[in-house]
Amino acid sequence: MKIARRVEAGMLAGALLAAAGVWWAVTGGLYGCSAADERLGPRLIAEHVLPAPPDGLEPVGPVESGGCDEDDRHVEIWQEYRAAGPVADARERYRAAAVAQG
Repeated sequence: MKIARRVEAGMLAGALLAAAGVWWAVTGGLYGCSAADERLGPRLIAEHVLPAPPDGLEPVGPVESGGCDEDDRHVEIWQEYRAAGPVADARERYRAAAVAQG
């Protein structure tokens, strides 16, 4: 009788552990973004983590967030820019920077 109780207790513990693992995987532990991941993009925007615009460029529109990428579970934010002057000036500036960096 004691052995049967121990076996039952072990089976119950195993079933509970398996159920907890399934719950964790289904609720985003294994795949997908959590609620905290989804809130990260707007928080990064609010904290102004992007550096100042590069010289000769001006921001176009607001900083944006793409939310959380379900496959890779990462968050991205971005800012679009346009040349503040002639495109040739921007091209020359980047060419000179590339040459300077080897």
